[in-house]
Amino acid sequence: MMERNVQPASTRPRHAMRIALSRGLIFGVIVEIVALIVDTINGLGHFTTRIDMNLTTSGMTFTQANSIVGAVYVAINLLIVAIFSFIAGQMAVKKTGRTSTGTFAGLYTGLIFGVVHMLVTIFNLVVFTLPLYTNAHTSNLSTIEGLVILNVLIQNGILLVLAAFVGTVIGMLGGYTKIPKPPTNAPPAQIS
Repeated sequence: MMERNVQPASTRPRHAMRIALSRGLIFGVIVEIVALIVDTINGLGHFTTRIDMNLTTSGMTFTQANSIVGAVYVAINLLIVAIFSFIAGQMAVKKTGRTSTGTFAGLYTGLIFGVVHMLVTIFNLVVFTLPLYTNAHTSNLSTIEGLVILNVLIQNGILLVLAAFVGTVIGMLGGYTKIPKPPTNAPPAQIS
């Protein structure tokens, strides 16, 4: 009878991908919750809108001001993604012993965050930001609203791609820190 090489459950590829997806889902949602708290505080305080308005009155075009604020916003979100992708990668590798699981956990963390964040940001834009510009009584309101929507979509598209990349790389690095050490079978050193 032919003998099959059966791997333990923790090292099977299908099981490892399930663990990576579950860790990515958990940490992607956690990252979004943190980002949602930041977005809500920003939306209620109108901080980025005030900065946009101040930068435009100081001589910048609206697109330049909105792009600067958006770049800082993307950088903050990527830092949050990096932190949680590292932890997701560590936890996945600790569970399976495979570094690829950490890489995929980081990837899933970034992707899940990016998609959910895009939906939440569009909601915040419609509910909080656009009514503020409508109340500004500016003569070229439709142009400003169009630019805001375009900038938000571009920023979130870039954030989605960068979050997936950062999540993958940092998840892999987190996984490498938790690689199980193989037992050494070397005899103990003898003291003469």
